[in-house]
Amino acid sequence: MAIIQLTGDVRSVLADLTGKAPVEVGHVAVRRLGGIDTGLVARLDERIAYVMPHGGRRIVSLLVERLVELGCVVQEAATDPRDAYPEAQDAFEALMLGALARAASPMAIDLLTVQPGRWRKWDPSLHPESELADRATRLSRLLTPPIVALVGPPNVGKSTLCNALAGRSASITADRPGTTRDYVGVVIDLGGLVVHWIDTPGIRPAADQIEHDAARLTKMILSRADLIIAADDGQQTPGAGAVPRADIHLRTKCDLPGRTEAAYLSCSARTGEGLAELVAVIRDTLVPPEDRDADAPWLFDERLIAAAQRGA
Repeated sequence: MAIIQLTGDVRSVLADLTGKAPVEVGHVAVRRLGGIDTGLVARLDERIAYVMPHGGRRIVSLLVERLVELGCVVQEAATDPRDAYPEAQDAFEALMLGALARAASPMAIDLLTVQPGRWRKWDPSLHPESELADRATRLSRLLTPPIVALVGPPNVGKSTLCNALAGRSASITADRPGTTRDYVGVVIDLGGLVVHWIDTPGIRPAADQIEHDAARLTKMILSRADLIIAADDGQQTPGAGAVPRADIHLRTKCDLPGRTEAAYLSCSARTGEGLAELVAVIRDTLVPPEDRDADAPWLFDERLIAAAQRGA
């Protein structure tokens, strides 16, 4: 669902848009919106209303065009967060509501909702801005999904693992090398942290131009990844398929006989063994528990500092 905020003479605009009497202040109603879509109309006060159509880009685009025809003017996002969220108690709460609306991970919800209270009490001598900025870099992954890249030799079960974690068939799997000849990206919830999981092609000498291009693409993905998992199934020579800057070494197919090493996590996508531990390690590596559990404010928006300095 999309949200379009109307400010000004909303009564006449809503009447023209819906062809019905405007929704009264404090009420929400289902309305046909300009013959384009059916959605919700919420009236906050005499001058502010929310129009909430389905969130498809084409629907929103057509609806905005219709509103412009009715005399509305498209404005950039409000510089004062309280203009965007007039129901908020102060700027801290308004900024929190904005972050909550764009947060990708369920884990962000409880942490965000306590932030207005923490910012109202912020003491820079206890929690200096530099400390908050460093922690915010990691916590920002709760708002924007980080990239997790899984890389390793062919036929070690990377695609099967991707499917197991996603809970659906997101990658093509087969019992032969080279099945994945391009990367597969899927959004996965890992214990409350939503990530962009990239299932890369198996690392091996390029057999043709397509696989050569896939290998080049893999290198590009690895250069941008927030976390890299190097996988093998214990059947290769130790170190085979290793990649620079691997954050986690994973032994797949742990239900089958093979070498075990203390430095490796292990799992089986077929039996589910070790998957919960893998999920927890990925989540806690990207967003450490000490960051999530700290009682310091979370600098999820740079405007929080200015709001605190002026007393919100």
